Amino acid sequence: MVRKYFLLFTRETYEDVFLYVLENPEQDVVEIAKGSGVYISTVREALTKLTQNGYLSRKPRDRRNTVGARGYLYWVDDIESIIDVSTKKHDKSMDELRALTKRT
Repeated sequence: MVRKYFLLFTRETYEDVFLYVLENPEQDVVEIAKGSGVYISTVREALTKLTQNGYLSRKPRDRRNTVGARGYLYWVDDIESIIDVSTKKHDKSMDELRALTKRT
């Protein structure tokens, strides 16, 4: 995986997980950890935060294919909405930066 940072998140590992899921939808925690190169505990933390904040969607894995806990499959549901929100946040930050330079 080529590392490209878009500065969507405060942690690079969250971005690694997000970009991996974007390129490889409907993967579970273990597959995401292996594919992204991020420790599984960090992947779990990132998936929780990214799902809670609306960046990722999830659904239960089909029970017939697993032993023990079902787990979830993750994917990016609405990339256009994420881009819109990120653009607005970036624009606001740039406006604040411009305002700082006008004060000096």
